Amino acid sequence: MTKKIKVENRFFDSIQYLIDSRKLDGADNIINQLLIMNPLDDRLHILKGQLHEARMQYDSALYQYDFVIFRTPYPTALDKRATLLIKVGKYKDALEDYKKAYEINYDYSYKLGQAFERINLKDSALKYYSIYFEHYPDSILQKKINLLSK
Repeated sequence: MTKKIKVENRFFDSIQYLIDSRKLDGADNIINQLLIMNPLDDRLHILKGQLHEARMQYDSALYQYDFVIFRTPYPTALDKRATLLIKVGKYKDALEDYKKAYEINYDYSYKLGQAFERINLKDSALKYYSIYFEHYPDSILQKKINLLSK
């Protein structure tokens, strides 16, 4: 079973690599064929959203992320949508997504802190950076916490 998961993860990593390398047509062809066979696969819809985002088709990217989130508030989809929402200047909507992701996984406290810092809510940023720091002590983050505390 673990071998199958590893192979599957490598496969999805390969599609991610195509997107990151701007080989978008190749990635699109693979994703479309896989979606025909697996129309409800969250990972494929997230990759399709990333593909649209790489093409600057933001509405289409949001549609793909929304599709996943509507079915299940999957933290990766919430993260991808929040990042895109920040890109288009919808900070409050992004905060809501990061809050939902944080409720599922405290690792998102760092990104939630970044989002609060971006809109200049330093006390809230400090709160979430501190939560992240409790779980992952890091000297660079400690410097940021010290700066925000002043």
